[in-house]
This record gives sequence, structure tokens and C-alpha cells, in this order.
Amino acid sequence: DARGVEAGRAAAQLRGHAAGVVHRFPDRLLVVATAACAMRCRHCTRKNTLTPCRVLNGERGLRDLLRYLRARPAVREVIVSGGDPLLLPDERLLPMIERLAALKQLDAIRIGTDGDDHGTDQSADQCVR
Repeated sequence: DARGVEAGRAAAQLRGHAAGVVHRFPDRLLVVATAACAMRCRHCTRKNTLTPCRVLNGERGLRDLLRYLRARPAVREVIVSGGDPLLLPDERLLPMIERLAALKQLDAIRIGTDGDDHGTDQSADQCVR
């Protein structure tokens, strides 16, 4: 019911989660960067929940994510997923990766993708540091 949905949203805000952030483990954070996916893999745990879902959106969402991470120095790894983040345009994905990479606390930034063999034009080389 609507009261349960609102209570869930309020609880998420109290926990400080930014939209599109799943933080289940103290040292690792999942960013849902897009709901778009070119595949419906049998092993995917999110294939039936992507639409509608809360995704990291725009400059404000990215600022909220970075603020969230800075407030949690125990986070050492960020997984950028979705959907498939390689379906995002370069002008959205690459700045996100660059700004995450600038955080000294992170040891790894992983991109959760099914690969770029299904119509994406991303250059994986641009995302590797």
C-alpha cells in the first residue's frame, strides 16, 4: 500500500542512500546507473525489477553519490551496473567513472556489463585506469 511505499522511501532517506545506490556490504557499493539493458540474461538478479527502478540520474545524482561515498570511507569498491552501463552515452558514463576514480578511498571501480558485443559503442579502454 501507499503508506508502506512512503515509509520505505523515508527509511532509505534516513539511511542516507542516494537514488540508484544499493549499499548492502560495508566495503562495497552498487550503483544502478541505468535501467536499459540489451539482454535478459537468465542469471541476472535484476532483470524483472529494472522497470521501473530508481537509477542514478544526472549531475545531482552523481553529486549525491560522491557525497555519500565521502561520508563512508570504509567503501573500497564501487560496482557500476544497472541494466547495462555500457549502453549509456560516453558523456554520461565516462565523467562518472572519472569522478569515482578521483576518490582516493576506492581500490576498484567495476562495470557490471554483459559485454559490448550487443550493439554498444563504448570504448572499454577509456574506463580502465
